[in-house]
Amino acid sequence: TPNDQLKNAAKKGDLDSAQKAVSEGADVRHMFDGRCAWQIALQSRESALQKRESVVNDWNRRSELQREANNCERVADYCVTVATTKLKEAIAEGKEGRVAAYHAVGGRLEGLVLLAATSTPSVGIVHHLVNNCVDNYRALWNSFGSNKDQSPYAQAKAKKHDATAAYIQQQLTVEVSKAVADNNLSHV
Repeated sequence: TPNDQLKNAAKKGDLDSAQKAVSEGADVRHMFDGRCAWQIALQSRESALQKRESVVNDWNRRSELQREANNCERVADYCVTVATTKLKEAIAEGKEGRVAAYHAVGGRLEGLVLLAATSTPSVGIVHHLVNNCVDNYRALWNSFGSNKDQSPYAQAKAKKHDATAAYIQQQLTVEVSKAVADNNLSHV
């Protein structure tokens, strides 16, 4: 099956086979004994590196193991790229469960809170992005200053995603209240 092909490609560090498996329908979220292809590729990379360190006086074998580790890393990076692309699609479609699932298998969250605020009225997606990525949390603070019209809050309001805007406003209010209570006025 394509999922098994992806698993084998991840184990071997075979990027071409990984790409072929995904093009044939392999799902990067598929789990094999509790691990996804991204995790399998990373584990294979670490295994190759450990073997390389145990090899003494055989520079050809050490080089071969380093290549294997590098190839496994390329497959892992490819899985992350696919998961991130699928995660963005899930945000645009308002599929909260898929956002969490693609994040769990390596999908990157950085810089996606504005997409979520403008794409869907899903408070759950914005909550996931803000609570699992400090860059997205910091992006909420763009509600102030010269970029305030481009902030996640302003964009959610403009799209009439009122629940999302209210959530963002509540997050900001909590932080401002903490800063005032701590007499940390530089954050206000």
